[in-house]
Amino acid sequence: MCGIIAYSGNKFLRGDLDKALHLMNHRGPDNQSSTVLNNDIFLGHNRLSIIDLDSRSNQPFTSGNHVMVFNGEVYNYLELIKDHNLNVRTKSDTEVVLEMFKKYGEKCLGFFNGMFALVIYDTQSKEIFVARDRLGVKPLYFSRDSSGILFASEIASIQSLVQSEFDDFGMRQYRKLRMTVKGDTIYSKIKSFPPGHYLMNGKFQKYWDLDYGEKKAPSDEQLDQLIRDSVELRNRSDVR
Repeated sequence: MCGIIAYSGNKFLRGDLDKALHLMNHRGPDNQSSTVLNNDIFLGHNRLSIIDLDSRSNQPFTSGNHVMVFNGEVYNYLELIKDHNLNVRTKSDTEVVLEMFKKYGEKCLGFFNGMFALVIYDTQSKEIFVARDRLGVKPLYFSRDSSGILFASEIASIQSLVQSEFDDFGMRQYRKLRMTVKGDTIYSKIKSFPPGHYLMNGKFQKYWDLDYGEKKAPSDEQLDQLIRDSVELRNRSDVR
């Protein structure tokens, strides 16, 4: 499952950010690590080890001047290594995600078959890149004001740092639908990162949307093969 937290700004102390990360221990009991970059970027990660159990795949994960925290799984990581001639030193999908970003930038998202929430920071250009999977399977929330922007896998971690009142409209949504929509949460200062989007240079960009056009239904044989391929990919694991 894993849990991530990332902050760009100088409002919060590292100790407080580490405490916010600690609130998500249940998401990743195998390792907890954090780092501060260029004095104003905090990246933290709670790891649940599924692929490549070695500590070399702990996060924040660094490759060159790029540092990443990542929650989720990219199922086709072995195919990506082969098809894109990636030079990797671990057996993790984490490294593959970062190497694909280094090679293709935001276009890497189009190659991923998986579910994910990720934050990548370039220590040289000082740019931060954030993305969430197409359907928003992996959770990601954020809070932004003039002092900076904060991301986390769970609202509780943000709420421990950003004191926010309940949002009346979000509460009405939840009472009626048992969920919130269009990025709202029950807190006025905390929003849900939109599925199928990435954030670069401070701006949200959509990279995927559902195609509602008419399509020819697959044959029984094609559907059977699609399901088998999907299950086979998702069975990749170093934990049984």
